[in-house]
Amino acid sequence: EADVANQIIYASLQGAVVRVKDIASVERGYETDSSYIENSGNPALVLSISMRSGSNIVSFGKEINKIINEFKNSVPKDIEIFTVADAPEVVANSINHFFRDFAIAVISVIIVIMIFLPARVAAVAAVTIPVSIFASMGILEGLKIELNTVSLASLVLVLGMIVDNSIILIDNYVEKLDSGFDSMTAAYMSAKELIAPVTSATLAIIAAFAPTTMFMTGMFKEFIDPVPTTVTITLFISLLIAAFFVPILSQSFIKKGISSPKSAPDKKSALERLQDFYNSRIEFMVNNPVKTIITAFACAVAGAALALCIPQEIFPKLDRNQFAVEIYFPEGTSLSKNASITKEMSDILSKDKRVKNVVSFIGTSSPRFNTLYAPQIPAKNYSQLIVITGSDKTAKEILEEYSPKYSDAFAGAHLKWKELDFLPAAAPIEIRISGGDITQIKKYAASVKELMSQEPDITWIRDDFRDYRASVDLDIDKEAANRLAVTRAAFGLAMALNDGNIPVASVWEDDYAKPVILKYSSDRISNPGDVLNLYMPSILFPKPIMAGQMAKAAVGFSEGQIVRRNGTYCLTVSGDTAFGKLSDPVFNRLRSKIEKLPKPDGITLDYGGEREMIVETYVPFGKSLAVSVVMIFLILFFQFKSAKIVFLVMSVMPLGLIGGALGLILIGYPFGMTSFIGFIGLFGIVVRNGVILISYALELEAQGMSRRDAAIAAGKRRMRPIFLTASAAAVGVIPLITSGSLLWGPLGTVICFGLISATALTLYALPAAYLKFAPEIKKDGL
Repeated sequence: EADVANQIIYASLQGAVVRVKDIASVERGYETDSSYIENSGNPALVLSISMRSGSNIVSFGKEINKIINEFKNSVPKDIEIFTVADAPEVVANSINHFFRDFAIAVISVIIVIMIFLPARVAAVAAVTIPVSIFASMGILEGLKIELNTVSLASLVLVLGMIVDNSIILIDNYVEKLDSGFDSMTAAYMSAKELIAPVTSATLAIIAAFAPTTMFMTGMFKEFIDPVPTTVTITLFISLLIAAFFVPILSQSFIKKGISSPKSAPDKKSALERLQDFYNSRIEFMVNNPVKTIITAFACAVAGAALALCIPQEIFPKLDRNQFAVEIYFPEGTSLSKNASITKEMSDILSKDKRVKNVVSFIGTSSPRFNTLYAPQIPAKNYSQLIVITGSDKTAKEILEEYSPKYSDAFAGAHLKWKELDFLPAAAPIEIRISGGDITQIKKYAASVKELMSQEPDITWIRDDFRDYRASVDLDIDKEAANRLAVTRAAFGLAMALNDGNIPVASVWEDDYAKPVILKYSSDRISNPGDVLNLYMPSILFPKPIMAGQMAKAAVGFSEGQIVRRNGTYCLTVSGDTAFGKLSDPVFNRLRSKIEKLPKPDGITLDYGGEREMIVETYVPFGKSLAVSVVMIFLILFFQFKSAKIVFLVMSVMPLGLIGGALGLILIGYPFGMTSFIGFIGLFGIVVRNGVILISYALELEAQGMSRRDAAIAAGKRRMRPIFLTASAAAVGVIPLITSGSLLWGPLGTVICFGLISATALTLYALPAAYLKFAPEIKKDGL
């Protein structure tokens, strides 16, 4: 400080000097607070720790906790360390829940198999599940594919499919035993006869998933990237096990068939009763092919219509025991005004017994503790609260209770109660208005805001041009300034000095640079009304000169912010939806009204928010689905060598739409990204059923059976393996539904309910369609 105070700033020809200490005091101090952090009302520091890529986040969390516990013993007792966000714990809990659901799924599939099949038969089928799973996990580990919630969900998704190939071969094996073949011959023939259709069917399912990431980019691609790889590896392993391992197990442990034609009606198994029920109706369906086909077609159309009517939500909310409260103030709000309201809201939340902790970021924002939650840019007119509760259910309860009560409870502030979610958009509803004239854009935006205000489910309407900023506009008289020898630079410097802080130098203290700040003392800083009374430096006149001698002042306003998009002015009108409300139906109502507004020439409209995310997701998904359909066609064409037969098999794909759509409606799930993945998987599973049924019908007709009899016989013979495989796949995903996960529940719902409708319609409609549309079959082939 002494070195700075003795610095000479002026020296006359006569030797007189002026030092800094002659005209100013030099003090060591802190920078004026522009932001600060509190934890439950106490001053706090926040430490953000990130993990290096490729590490195990659960092990990383354990190491960090160990370090923190050791550190607690070395600091004073009045210093408290509290964890605000713990990603390792979240991941560990998610993995544990998925392993639990996975175990339940495995047990459920085994139980279903044992209900409908004898114990030894069921045991042989069930043992292939852990073998396939552990082999697949080993390969995933070798390929450096991380075990996370997405890859685990993929394993649960294919769990029922893993055992399907084995069930089909075992069913054919016991059929051979019932026909009088010895176990060795039955094992060999069962694998030889079905290896081609089973391989084609498995490749069709793989083809349904493989292209899903082909056209995806960014966050969505990273999210679903493990799905096609995990499904492909697991199904391929299950195919190898079914082809080479299952025949050996069957020959070793299953020595007799399962049919009991002489059994009394009251002693028949559940599967035999179901077979009798199907046999009593299939002939009627095949004898009335047109009605049967029209019914199936109507169900498919109805399913597509229902799917289009389901409200859309691309990504659901996150299940977390924390939420954020973002507090927005008008432009120019002081930090003290910001702090008073933020602290008041923090105190209210802290008094709630359900709240464990509240961290206040006053004039700033939190570190990015969640990948998909990007806090706002720090500013004096913005604050953020991170609220930690006892559980995710408690967090939702508080949000539902506080959001309508406190969103606009404080004058001059809006509180945005934000439940953490996967949506990267700043707001669920965004209307982008572009053009070349700001005045025209704002006028049209006012009409859009008026329409938005009429929607009861939209809670906060704003735009990104922000509020006008008040200013003092100075009109400098150039002639007067020149006459008084005041340069424009000197005038600007004097004005800047009035505003507060001007860095003029740096001094070094050991290895640290300390800035030297020039400013008026607090009692000398003028308010905007005194701006014309400021003294101006002149290089010619020794007497004081005031700003009012060369400038006029007027109150003015400037844009708070001007945004350009692709080089064009773009004003985005944003709106939040009420807690618990989906944005899609709200947006659809609003869009229909906006499109009726007269639009000036030169104004263009675009939609962001969740609508943009939906387009960015479903368009690539649609392209991927088209590629999947082409790949499935080529795979089936390679087996059947007939386009008609391939189209016949693929015609069963939409039969699961009605069940999947009804399932989403009944349980109350919106249509989202994972629902789409569920339908893709459903299409592949249903195609496999078609392959198994049609390939047998072709075989029977090639052996000389009439087309009608072949269609009926194929339905009767393949009902059992189709029903068992569909049941295993449907039951395998039930834990995803019962888990309550808003992310994976829709996927499980689509697979489960879609398979119910697809299986029933396939078993009745496909034999009828075969009778009506299959090409002529010769004894030596097509």
